[in-house]
Amino acid sequence: MKYWGYAVIVAIIVFAAWYLSQWIGYAMRRRQNRAWPQAPATIEAGTIAQISRGVGVSIPAVFFNYRYTANEKSYTGLFLVSGGSNMQLKTVKDRFTRKTINVRYDPATPSVSIIDPLSADDLVGFKPSQNPFWLRQ
Repeated sequence: MKYWGYAVIVAIIVFAAWYLSQWIGYAMRRRQNRAWPQAPATIEAGTIAQISRGVGVSIPAVFFNYRYTANEKSYTGLFLVSGGSNMQLKTVKDRFTRKTINVRYDPATPSVSIIDPLSADDLVGFKPSQNPFWLRQ
């Protein structure tokens, strides 16, 4: 019975290491992207959904997908805007659908892209995110 405690501790450590490795990879891509090539991207659509912020806690968000061209091939990417009410997010969704934004893509792996900063006026005070933990939801 006492070995269950060890198993739980090992499971927690493994999960924390995995979580930290995912976060560090995301942070490194954000830092490296400043030297990546830039390309225009068109936001194709937005979907309003809920994202989890913990056990039993969720907030509304708009998931946007965009399309860009790199090395004569077409790629897609995602970002989200979260918080506020569904009506506020609908306004953001309407402003961004079919809009052109700039993205930076990894020249070694063009399918990996990061959006350039977006106008605060269009976002109505919200901040976009490409956090992989939220995008997977």
